[in-house]
Amino acid sequence: MTGDTDTIGSATTALPAGGDQTVTPPGAAGGGAAAAPAPPPPLDYVRDIAISRALADLMKPIETAATDLFALEKQAARDAIVESYRAAFATDGALRVKMKQADKEFDRAAADMLVALDNWTPLIGDVTKPLGKLLKARAALATKMATFVGAKEKARTDAQQATKDWAARHADWSAPEAAIGKIVDGYLPQINTLSAAINTADTTDAPILSFWLEVAPRHLQISDGTLSANAKSALNKVTGALKTAGYDDLADWLDPAKSQANGAVHLIDPDALDQKRKDVFAGWKAAAETQAAAEYDFKLDPDDLATLKAAWDKLKGDVWIKDAKASLTPAS
Repeated sequence: MTGDTDTIGSATTALPAGGDQTVTPPGAAGGGAAAAPAPPPPLDYVRDIAISRALADLMKPIETAATDLFALEKQAARDAIVESYRAAFATDGALRVKMKQADKEFDRAAADMLVALDNWTPLIGDVTKPLGKLLKARAALATKMATFVGAKEKARTDAQQATKDWAARHADWSAPEAAIGKIVDGYLPQINTLSAAINTADTTDAPILSFWLEVAPRHLQISDGTLSANAKSALNKVTGALKTAGYDDLADWLDPAKSQANGAVHLIDPDALDQKRKDVFAGWKAAAETQAAAEYDFKLDPDDLATLKAAWDKLKGDVWIKDAKASLTPAS
């Protein structure tokens, strides 16, 4: 008797007579070739695991911060931080009194040098003058240094610094009145000294530079005050001159929105403090995750100058020919 046939896809398999039979696919147990071994996991799996291991170390201090911010048993401590800041922030609070003085003195000094800036700001872009020459040399060196840093090396370095910065910001927001007070104490005594030098010294380039690139960035970052029209005009003259000369990075120092967006401590409503602390925590955690990935990518394929030089030492001149011939000779 002739057996029936069963079609699977385009293949026709003969079935023995005597009823329905189970067809064993090729390679399955009991028939055909042995099953092929499972392929190795994709490289992304290896990367993910390595990143997770690196992240575990970076997360240790973040884990402690998470407990402080979210654990139920830490609620009393969180409330105490907010209430301490609220007291300092109040109209007659120590921090508010200090900030009022800083706002007043900064505004007066900035407004007073409005005319002096007419002579000073053109120096920023004048490479024949000491200030313009210094700023140009600084920018040129930064550009040259960038050519010696690989993309992965830069990503790793930037990520390491970002994680460190966010950790510091978390600490600042855990005691904001102390952090802000320390910043004010660091620059407030300088304002009158610099103002006096600008008004009396024969050469004012250095004190004006110090005021706008040392004092002003710190004050503008933390203050919630409003500048007078003249002080605002002075600020605009400086930032405008910096941008016109191509020094946007320095102009950014005078833009508090940029530093505040990156978590820098500043005066805020006490009712917003608890959420601000959580936002900064999230920034710290995200920075650590970015760092872990950057560390792995650099370790896998380092592109720093020392590594590249070592690789080139094996390829320069004719030293590479021996290895090249070996790799091009078929194995016997």
